[in-house]
Amino acid sequence: MLKVAVVGVGGWGKNHVRAMRLLSAEGLVEELYAVDIAEDRLKWAQRVYGAVPLRSIDEALKADVDAAVVATPTKLHHQHAAELASSGVAVLVEKPFAENYKLALEVRDRAKGVVATTGYLLRFHPAVRRLKEGAALLGKLASIYAKRTTPRPQRPGDVGVIKDLSIHDVDVALFALGARAKAVVAHGLLEGEYPVHAQVLALGDDVSMFFESSWAYSYKFRRFEAAGLEGAAVIDFSTDALYFYRKDSVLSPKTAGEEPLVAQDREFLKAAAGEGGLVVPFDDIIYTLKVCDAADISIRRRREVYLEELDNFI
Repeated sequence: MLKVAVVGVGGWGKNHVRAMRLLSAEGLVEELYAVDIAEDRLKWAQRVYGAVPLRSIDEALKADVDAAVVATPTKLHHQHAAELASSGVAVLVEKPFAENYKLALEVRDRAKGVVATTGYLLRFHPAVRRLKEGAALLGKLASIYAKRTTPRPQRPGDVGVIKDLSIHDVDVALFALGARAKAVVAHGLLEGEYPVHAQVLALGDDVSMFFESSWAYSYKFRRFEAAGLEGAAVIDFSTDALYFYRKDSVLSPKTAGEEPLVAQDREFLKAAAGEGGLVVPFDDIIYTLKVCDAADISIRRRREVYLEELDNFI
């Protein structure tokens, strides 16, 4: 059993508090702590889920926590994850892991071998798992198209739409289909420092991937499509349905399953306890951040950006 802290209990962090309390019933969590600077959030976490309130990471370290979820604003991910990991605390950092891939590498270097992973929730989505299992039905992969839209988030604008939305699809392409890009061409609309609407063309050796994301719409839309030489697959995330299209048939596997967040947090706790645990490898974290970094740079520089040249820009 582990002492677990959720650092940042507003926004998505409050969902981790709920998930961790559920996992305490499985004997994975001995004590649950909520870390935040807002007293109303701490009171809520204590009242609803029995979390012990703490007001800083220093207090969490004094409490000798074993594992922590970092769900603070993105600009603080690097600082908070590094503080915890360098003190031997296993960390799961909400996506994006850091503002850019170089800051993520700094956290890895300070982690000293403890678990440092991220929250790519869709790896635990039943439809994504079924896609991975049935990827051979597509034959040789040719192309991927994914689109995600949502109304503009209410949180402070500390991350652009690519690292907020498209990063999920970049990871699904990698996790489920093994698709990797070498170069990126992107166009988009900037407001201040960050893109709010983006179309990203990511090119691999034999596959092209198109990721579209936007905060300009007043509704949510989530769709992922992949086409190969022998078939195609579509995930409609609005209904959680998966379809495999073959020449003479359409297959629709069942996609019911456990809540992805609970499944993800359980695997993280297992990894933190040294009992296996399926977490996102750090190489995958770096790759997905590099694709998003390259897209951001491409929008600003109006040119194709190769992942291998990113050191020249960041």
